[in-house]
Amino acid sequence: MKAMSTRLSEGDLRDAARLCRLLGYTREQQIEAVIRRYFGADAGMFGAQELWFERIIDAASFAPE
Repeated sequence: MKAMSTRLSEGDLRDAARLCRLLGYTREQQIEAVIRRYFGADAGMFGAQELWFERIIDAASFAPE
């Protein structure tokens, strides 16, 4: 849900990055796979949302333990 947020807030970014770190996600494709699993195949067209996934992964690499 945090990855699919349209608010793109710093809070959502922090939360999503923390979740990715806890799950061991290091690539945007891992986020996309989870979204497809829970939002269905129609969620496969991400467009600009891919930039958000990239920001999440980048933030996850700096997220505190």
